Amino acid sequence: RPRGLALLLDGTGAGWSPVTAARLRGVAASPLLAAAERRVLAGAANRVGFLPRLTAQAYAAVLAAADAVWDTWPYSGVSTTVEAAAAGVPIFDAASTLGASPSLCAAHHAR
Repeated sequence: RPRGLALLLDGTGAGWSPVTAARLRGVAASPLLAAAERRVLAGAANRVGFLPRLTAQAYAAVLAAADAVWDTWPYSGVSTTVEAAAAGVPIFDAASTLGASPSLCAAHHAR
């Protein structure tokens, strides 16, 4: 059984975390899915957590405890991706036509 937990950082816009959580629960309960698929997705939705805006010190502690960081597409993490790379945390990047994260490529070429 999967035991992983995905933590998403709250954005600057008010209220996006509850909306995203509700959307995940809604997908997991969709009548268009088979019962087995709904169970799997419901379990996955329960393993997604949302962190409020953090101080720099608290963010560094969360990053140090992370097993990996996901650089999302089409909006890359930019500074969060560079911070993860600097901390030695593996970064997973969604597929894009560029073949790699634009922010990570920029950071690599800036060295």
